[in-house]
Amino acid sequence: MLNRISFRQMEYFVSTAQHGSIIVASEKIHVSPPSISAAISHIESELKVKLFIRQHARGLSLTTIGEKILKECLFILGQTNALYALAAEYCGLTQRLLHIGCHQVLTPLIYSDIVHDFGLLHPKDDIQLVDGSHDELMNALLSNKVDMAITTNLKIDHNLICFEPIVSLPPHVLVSEHHPLAKMKSVRLEDLTQFPMILHDSPYYKDYCTDLFTQHKLVPHIKDTYKNYDLVRTMVADEWGYSMTNLRHKLEHTLNGKKLIRIMLEGNHAPISIGIATLTSVNLNAITEKFMSYCKNFICEYYDDREHASPSFTFTSSIEKTRSIPRVA
Repeated sequence: MLNRISFRQMEYFVSTAQHGSIIVASEKIHVSPPSISAAISHIESELKVKLFIRQHARGLSLTTIGEKILKECLFILGQTNALYALAAEYCGLTQRLLHIGCHQVLTPLIYSDIVHDFGLLHPKDDIQLVDGSHDELMNALLSNKVDMAITTNLKIDHNLICFEPIVSLPPHVLVSEHHPLAKMKSVRLEDLTQFPMILHDSPYYKDYCTDLFTQHKLVPHIKDTYKNYDLVRTMVADEWGYSMTNLRHKLEHTLNGKKLIRIMLEGNHAPISIGIATLTSVNLNAITEKFMSYCKNFICEYYDDREHASPSFTFTSSIEKTRSIPRVA
């Protein structure tokens, strides 16, 4: 029966499921809404099931069987791409273009150095960046627009996405050099509630930060929230309040040159992992595996600089370092 459903119809269905809207899917893949609607109706007719529940206020949501069919379609489409890669390798035309997704907060910290140094070792391999939020990277993976993504573990659908953690980073407090807490080696959550907080309004990270307090029945004094990560750091340096961070910068200065102080947070708090996400249904080609291996080594080296890294961070995967990798200046 599946031979009467085309790959293109599957792609239309997958895009609609990912965006929860035929209109949005139409804009993303540049196909008319009637064509997408017809493809979905055709699949429903062939399989004799209903794929979506249509809700006026919330758009389209998958039915239970629709979720299962989505996973199968992603697997089939992923295997199709793998066939082309396999044939290319057999013919000696190994894919040299690699599409890499990187979380927009991590990109300025590590991406340029990784690509530059990898390019020196493998000059024939061409890398194209997809820079975006966590959700944008997950959608790019599911629609086969990127081969892998460097991101965090805050929101992963493990049925569809394989996430391999590399380093695990606990939360720290970020303050200006003139803040009352600036000379403290460590602080408690209770100490922070009396000070205004500048919160990074990033999907999932905002909830992660506030949950640190609510889990201990505390309420943070949130003064402002900003989506721009560099703006949060600048506001902190300008003494508008403190902020939370799990990232490590080699130089804790803002874009306007002001100094920031990072303080360890006392207690046992859930860390955030930086790692590599790939589709569970796709066999990785040689260049992707090669780049993944380099990323793992590079990120471990980046956080293994004891002068800058927190003593509380941990490696979350066993990676043998076989060569010296240039560190981020």
